[in-house]
Amino acid sequence: MSEFGVDNLSDRDRPIDVAAQTFAGLMQDARAHYGDGRVREAFLYFVIALDHLLGEDGRSVATVADRTSVLTHRIRSKTFADEAACVRHVYDARSRLVHRGSPVTEEDIREADALACGVLWAITRVTAYEELDTRDAWVKRIDSLAHLLRGDPDVVTDERLVAVGAVSGFRAGPPPPMLRDRAAL
Repeated sequence: MSEFGVDNLSDRDRPIDVAAQTFAGLMQDARAHYGDGRVREAFLYFVIALDHLLGEDGRSVATVADRTSVLTHRIRSKTFADEAACVRHVYDARSRLVHRGSPVTEEDIREADALACGVLWAITRVTAYEELDTRDAWVKRIDSLAHLLRGDPDVVTDERLVAVGAVSGFRAGPPPPMLRDRAAL
């Protein structure tokens, strides 16, 4: 998992560290599939990674779209609403692949990868800050921000975004190796 900069979490057992490791492992699987020419499998693994970390049983795609968008919209220089639309587009492509066998486009895989990398960026920062111990505590903060971004985005401060890892810089040190070199995909 050194490719994703989370290998230092392997000796930690906080639930949020375990969630980050699993997420990074799924991304690693996606990259391996892509490297072996299995684009459909790579695409599915990126989406599975997002579902694993930000989805919940009984919740809709809108939940994952909102949570992902909170974490990635600023990093990707988009509005919250535009980013949520990108996430929904990726999930629509997943549905077309799974239910109709439709091909995955290069744009689909690039979007899924970029979204997953943005989320990895966020979870990596959050685990490094050591302020939150569980994925559920992190997601609760993300959900609060999603609510604010939908209703009164002006009250969403950089401090609130930093608390969930949703900004483009680290407090200390460089980003993980995988996020420094996007040429891998």
